[in-house]
Amino acid sequence: MNEEQVSEAASSHRPLWTIMVYIAGDNNLSANSISILQELEEASRNCDVRVLAGYDSSAPFHKGARYLEIQHRRYQAQYGMNWGLHNDMVYPDGHLVVSPDFCSGRRATIRKPTEPTARAALARFLKWAVKKHRAERHMLILFGHGILVAGNTFLSDTTPPSFLRLNDFEKIIKQYFGPACANKTDDAKPHLDILACDNCVMNSVEAAYTLRDVTDYIIGSQDLMLAVGWPFRKIVQAVQREPRASTKTISRRFLKACARRLLDYSLMERSSDQAVCSLVKLRDHKLFNGIKDLAHALKRGLEMDEQYKPKHPEIVDAVRLARLEAQAYWDETFVDLYDFCELLLQRCGNSFSQQLERFKAASVKFENTDTSAVSAEATNTNAPTNTEQRDRDLRNWFLESSVGSLWDEIHRACLAILAEFTITEPEKGIIPYSYYVCPNLQYSHGLSIYFPWTLPEDAIRYKPVRGAGGQETEDYELITAFEEYEGYDFASPDVTDWACFLEQFFRATLRNVRMKDQTYKTSQTDFRLYKEDYTREEPTLPINLQKSSPDTGEQDDLPRPRIKNYPRRFYLSPEDCHNKCQEPGIDAQPQELPDQQSDTKCVPYLGWQIKGLLADLIRWPKESDDGQDDNTH
Repeated sequence: MNEEQVSEAASSHRPLWTIMVYIAGDNNLSANSISILQELEEASRNCDVRVLAGYDSSAPFHKGARYLEIQHRRYQAQYGMNWGLHNDMVYPDGHLVVSPDFCSGRRATIRKPTEPTARAALARFLKWAVKKHRAERHMLILFGHGILVAGNTFLSDTTPPSFLRLNDFEKIIKQYFGPACANKTDDAKPHLDILACDNCVMNSVEAAYTLRDVTDYIIGSQDLMLAVGWPFRKIVQAVQREPRASTKTISRRFLKACARRLLDYSLMERSSDQAVCSLVKLRDHKLFNGIKDLAHALKRGLEMDEQYKPKHPEIVDAVRLARLEAQAYWDETFVDLYDFCELLLQRCGNSFSQQLERFKAASVKFENTDTSAVSAEATNTNAPTNTEQRDRDLRNWFLESSVGSLWDEIHRACLAILAEFTITEPEKGIIPYSYYVCPNLQYSHGLSIYFPWTLPEDAIRYKPVRGAGGQETEDYELITAFEEYEGYDFASPDVTDWACFLEQFFRATLRNVRMKDQTYKTSQTDFRLYKEDYTREEPTLPINLQKSSPDTGEQDDLPRPRIKNYPRRFYLSPEDCHNKCQEPGIDAQPQELPDQQSDTKCVPYLGWQIKGLLADLIRWPKESDDGQDDNTH
């Protein structure tokens, strides 16, 4: 067959994969968007893998998005073009924008071009792709700005100013894609096998919950992404190399192609992370039930008494310190779910053990000083007969107490969440593949959760206020990020109750207003603290914020303070310094110390450990050397 016959046969053949690349470039990422199209063009042609691109450009004259059938050669005979090019002129009836014809002398009707919002642009691209290019499996790659959860910049457009909310994104995806079990006939909605997000801060448990039924795997980052984007040519080639491989295997090769490129940015100390999240594993709701149990236990632990003091200050401190140390993202707005639970679990165990040891020490010291107690114990046949029995009784008694039962609930909930990651066998958990580069993100495990330090007060969107007759007024209601978050199904009391926990955390950790200065005294016997008010003699000034001059100056552009004391290059903890490699290199050995075990691992001078998927890339740089891929779904 000649090339035209091959093209015609390919168009009638349903491919194994349709890769849809939506490029939200109607912003400052427009130039990077063009480079993505060029990379897609460089990928080899394959009839089993069809590549589509929707490009919402930042053109001087906005006329909608451009839809491209990459190397489809549909119009080669008529126009000499290798790509099928479609201009979305927004009019569904087929009418195009007509400009005046100054050559003919006839007056032409002018129709003003319109530009879709971010929501409409994505929806129209998916409608065109699903209707015209059905395949056995589908992959959607998004390029543009994040964040999706409680943000106002996801896939944002400059003209007109718009963005996608999580609820809007959910509706669009579910409008054109359905569950895998329904993908049996041509009339059913196709299933979205892989959703890949080349956007900042996308791998969140909130997004995973929302899309768990319509897609199997999400690939993305918990932190910032580079504007240069992913290696799209290699990503397409990774699918073309063995398109009949399992979706899980395809997602692994996808992630390896990204890791191979971002590894080079370690030369500029640019920390990055990416992971594959298995939404198949989330459909049993075990992770969400664990988060709900944790939220309920922490809400009880953060309760306050009638004087608005924490009932359990040790639990408040444990939660606050675990949040402080946990891996955080996007200006301390999100935390790594695994890292937070692990730190909280450690503090839970340490606090439980310390309090139990205090009870044991008190029991040993005073058990023979009270003669009445001794005589009562001698006559009690159920009294403990040995130290082990006494310790067990003390432990059981402490677990039955109010604070002990709370520690136990927090302990169990954290263990249930950590069990879903299965660190010893990650391919069986919810994060089968992940990697990180450089030290600042080394505590990432692939899935984050919304957890700001304080109640967000900045408005992220504006909702028109309607009058008595239902008509819109000129007033707008300001919707903050937390109010947006409260509307998610994930954060509701029926699913995880995470929004209620956050509100309780904000309340329990909020400081009081400084009303007056105080001096302190302590008792010599029980170290009890006594406060005495110290009142200044001058009267309080009336509140008047009027300035004498409008000249307030410019705001200083100060760098953000470093609040995470994480290791970095040549900057290690004292414990790690004992195990530090003497010289950089693979063959370097830790320093021999008298109290050191022989199996101590070498701590790299970089401040972060190369392991997992990234280590495989370094050992096997060739794309064909994949090792033992798991071909199971």
